[in-house]
Amino acid sequence: MSDISDTTKGTRPDAANGTTPATTNGMVTAMTPDRAMVNVTGRCNSRCSYCMAWREDRTAGEPTLEELLHIVEHAAKLGCKAVGFSGGEPLLRGDLEDIIRHVKSLGMYPALVTNGVLLTEKRVRSLAAAGIGSLSMSLDTLDADLYQAIRGIPLKQPMEHLLAAAALKLMPMGISVTVSARNVHSLDSLVEFAGMHGLLVSFQLYADDVHLANADASQMPEWQSLEAAAERLITLKEQGAPVTNSPEYLRSMAAFVREGAWLGLGRCLGPQREICIDEALNLVTCWGMDRKIGSLRDADLTTLWRSEEFAKARRELAGCRRCLLSCHFENSLRLLAMEEAATAGDKA
Repeated sequence: MSDISDTTKGTRPDAANGTTPATTNGMVTAMTPDRAMVNVTGRCNSRCSYCMAWREDRTAGEPTLEELLHIVEHAAKLGCKAVGFSGGEPLLRGDLEDIIRHVKSLGMYPALVTNGVLLTEKRVRSLAAAGIGSLSMSLDTLDADLYQAIRGIPLKQPMEHLLAAAALKLMPMGISVTVSARNVHSLDSLVEFAGMHGLLVSFQLYADDVHLANADASQMPEWQSLEAAAERLITLKEQGAPVTNSPEYLRSMAAFVREGAWLGLGRCLGPQREICIDEALNLVTCWGMDRKIGSLRDADLTTLWRSEEFAKARRELAGCRRCLLSCHFENSLRLLAMEEAATAGDKA
């Protein structure tokens, strides 16, 4: 799944490509996507216990460079402000910088999440030269043995790459933490680590039934542990720690495990405002439902995004609270706050 960090600095593509997002009385409509999240490959060099990407052969449907460039052009014309790249492991693509350059040239904000194995100094400098907006590395623990158990590979190389990249200060960087039963009691140490090295830190509750998830209920933390962890993280955030999650999301982790509830978010805008493209070039409604709308090899992105099939799916998913993916939750929270502010401004 794609996780875009700090994409609010992205600029609208209108001036760059001559397009104008659909608006009503100056407001962006519900059909205008805010960002795109693209799995550029299904291949992966990690062996994460909670992921299916490495367990199956996903090379047959690998997107070509030309296909991906075409897709991001449509994303820009539809009104996207940002594009996030994930996988699989996106750095396995030698042409990733070509895609990033194209995204940047279209006036959108490119972001990347990686496992860090291939994040050498040479690659970091190459990504920076291409125009990457921000970069996040998956890191669930500082304990080498636990990291090996969770991620299936040694911690030494990704950690060395992360620290060296952070020291270069070439772009905003962060760590992305999947919260599971294995690490829920040690999240504070990751916040401290992030602060020491000038990194942001974001948290995502383990999910066993979303895109590419390997179902394992034993990895879901108890709600009591999540509740305690959330309050500690919120306190650290209030004290200036670089935690990017909202208090609403952090507190919702326990509520979701306890009773499937969200706190502070009225509705999810994922299918309305976020373009999700899987590693086989299928447009899906969102990462939580993983419902395929159609193949981007059979129809272009604009056609599928505006199709009756997708419109029907949006109607059926109205009010959906099936997942607690931070990418959809946090972006929906931000967009709804912007809508409320704009409405209040119109009434003033």
